[in-house]
Amino acid sequence: TFTRGMKVKVDRTGKQVTLSRPQKMFAQDREVVEGGFAGDVIGLNNPGAFAIGDTVYAGSPRSYPGIPSFSPELFCYLRNPNPSKYKQFQKGLDELLGEGAVQVLYQKEGGRMDPI
Repeated sequence: TFTRGMKVKVDRTGKQVTLSRPQKMFAQDREVVEGGFAGDVIGLNNPGAFAIGDTVYAGSPRSYPGIPSFSPELFCYLRNPNPSKYKQFQKGLDELLGEGAVQVLYQKEGGRMDPI
């Protein structure tokens, strides 16, 4: 069973996380969840602690196979039009990578220039 404030471990990192703000979400409505049972869907918001496909557990460790990664079907070059905003550009790209929304490829020659 799930209870608000319980401490769990993230399988990928081994870090312990307190689930202090679990939410039930429906469209734009958010409601804090106090408890749950097997099959309930609970939203966990903790930036940087979770990634897509993570397993959280309390008690004995649990591990499942990862989400498969497929060859990209669409390609595009990303160029930062404003070099003074490099950090923001890189941060946005890292967020998309963390969410699994994109895969980044680089050309072999030329080092780390514009991502494909």
